[in-house]
Amino acid sequence: MAKISLLGKEILAETNEVDDNYATYKAGKCNISRLADATCIPDNLLRAYISGGKRPGLLQVMRIIAVLGPTRERAEHIIHTAGYDISTDGQPENAYYLAIVDLGAGHTDTKNEILMRHGQYIGRAFVRY
Repeated sequence: MAKISLLGKEILAETNEVDDNYATYKAGKCNISRLADATCIPDNLLRAYISGGKRPGLLQVMRIIAVLGPTRERAEHIIHTAGYDISTDGQPENAYYLAIVDLGAGHTDTKNEILMRHGQYIGRAFVRY
């Protein structure tokens, strides 16, 4: 993968902080397939998001955040980098998205309960180091 978007850089940086039983990010080369599997986003589509070839929808960004479990500050930064704002938008679903952010790492079942309200889900949430 030659080109990496700003959003892609943020996503790849977060993979350094997770434990997927195997290093998701090794020697400067991210294993996108493992992240795609966990987010239940097709590998080629996730690669397009990371390269900047396609802009992810807010639900896809939330699935990535649900898996990676960054801090609230980092999650909000990633959301803003993707071009969204869930803190001031006033949309009813933003409360659900904020709940996912506040859960942090792990909590796959709880995150899926929230995501399922919007027809989305994740395979598993990574554990942070």
